[in-house]
Amino acid sequence: MIGVRGHDLGIFTIESIDELIKKIKFYNYTHIQLVLWKSFSDIDENLNNLTNEKIDIISSKFKANNIDISVLGAYYNMISPNLEERTNGFNRFEKMLKLANKLGGSFVATETGSFNEDMSFNKENHSLEAFNIVSNSTKNLIKTAEKSDSFVGIEGVYTLSIWDIDTLKKLCTECNSKYLRFIFDPVNLINENNYLDQDNLIISFFETFGSFIEIVHFKDFIIKNNKVIRVPPGKGLLNYSLLIKIMKQLNLRGIIEEINESEMSEAIDFLNTLI
Repeated sequence: MIGVRGHDLGIFTIESIDELIKKIKFYNYTHIQLVLWKSFSDIDENLNNLTNEKIDIISSKFKANNIDISVLGAYYNMISPNLEERTNGFNRFEKMLKLANKLGGSFVATETGSFNEDMSFNKENHSLEAFNIVSNSTKNLIKTAEKSDSFVGIEGVYTLSIWDIDTLKKLCTECNSKYLRFIFDPVNLINENNYLDQDNLIISFFETFGSFIEIVHFKDFIIKNNKVIRVPPGKGLLNYSLLIKIMKQLNLRGIIEEINESEMSEAIDFLNTLI
């Protein structure tokens, strides 16, 4: 059930991919969220030097070691005011959709972005304008996914442009495609005003999206000075008993993220007590 983001284990090269796999197996992770240009220093962020040879090495190495690539990260700012950045991110996402199956995955994911280039909160992120930009981009990406037999993944984040269950539901309705799936990150949807109602948020998300949920992100939170502070799983206020209970019912997997490697063993032990 438990996976990890590859770049949380360090930065490698294609030549040293065995070192990454060794770390994944050391922690008994069974799957990985792989962002190629973050895990491998010899792959540029626009994938211009991603050769067939590199693709074959990545695919064969993970397959041979029974490690599933559950998420191919292609995160970009979908509503960036920098139109060149927005276009480059879209093109990269499209390329990942086309290559997904060759790499050994099928699910390519992103958050939806901010009108601020640094991805910080902007009140206009929650506007209809922001939603429409994301909706149009997602529809176009789905066209590519349909042709490539891959899936577009969207992750909601409270501070960004798809920010709660209602906007995710609206996006799902507008796109109306089996090729659209979601990452559920409870902490990303929690804020200082709704954290006490987190049980309802967790239950509602699973009830609303069900089989359209591809993966769950594992992290935790505390409230400090009326702000949400992210911490490792088991170190905060998230109701993991409820989260894991429903995940098991739906046969869903999770990925530990935003954690130092020195904190991984303790986080894994905590999750295993619930699994």
